[in-house]
Amino acid sequence: MEREPRTRFEIAVLVLVVVLAVVSIAMHLHPVVGEKKLPWVWIVPVFFAFCLCHACFALGWRRAVTLLGITTVITFGAEYIGTTTGLLFGDYTYDPVVGYLVLGEVPYTIPMAWFTMLYASYIVTNLIIDGKPVSDGWGGGKLVWLSFIGAMIMTAWDLTLDPYMVEFEHGWTWNEGGPYFGIPYSNYTGWIGVSFLVFVLYRLAEIKIEQRPLGHVTWWIVLIPLLTYGQMSAADIALGHPEETVLISPFAMGIPFLIALSRLAVWK
Repeated sequence: MEREPRTRFEIAVLVLVVVLAVVSIAMHLHPVVGEKKLPWVWIVPVFFAFCLCHACFALGWRRAVTLLGITTVITFGAEYIGTTTGLLFGDYTYDPVVGYLVLGEVPYTIPMAWFTMLYASYIVTNLIIDGKPVSDGWGGGKLVWLSFIGAMIMTAWDLTLDPYMVEFEHGWTWNEGGPYFGIPYSNYTGWIGVSFLVFVLYRLAEIKIEQRPLGHVTWWIVLIPLLTYGQMSAADIALGHPEETVLISPFAMGIPFLIALSRLAVWK
């Protein structure tokens, strides 16, 4: 009698996760076949909702909310400091095309985008290092190593995202330019540093929070956020702005994606 309601709940959450995944991927790939403009104020919240629902199902709501809280506080704080002082990332300014500017500086979609890619990068990292979607039983050294690898995997995304957003979407402007498609190197050291901090704090908290998934975590459930990371790379290649970046994404994002995919096949 107790199992039936839980089964229905699991099915409802899974259906929601799958629907959100399909919608978000379709929205992201639409510019490849249609007008090449990404509806950021729509696509980011949908991707965010998918990853949050997936995290609740796979990790349990306590771990999911913990990751969300740490991500929101750290990334919004870092972005606000960055836009107002030029520290951490460099001197840049957001445009409202990315979303309403909270406190007049940071679009509300930015912490959502950080969470989306941090969660996907978290799954990719765990698969590469431990061969399973969630790591456990690590010491201090391994925690730092997992966090660093996760930060590098996360930052690989921005190697093609930032040039596209600056040149084509005009989502933000680098006021003093830089050597990488007009972007300063400090942007990428900032991404690594902020991502590393989020991962360290979350993995420290994760140790103390029991993993209580809402249902049975099968290989195809793990595959969904992995494909989220992979299709980000595929979309960047297809969009091709700037054109030179089509050679960057297959290696920067493609290599960790393929390694994680092969590890998932073994875990399956």
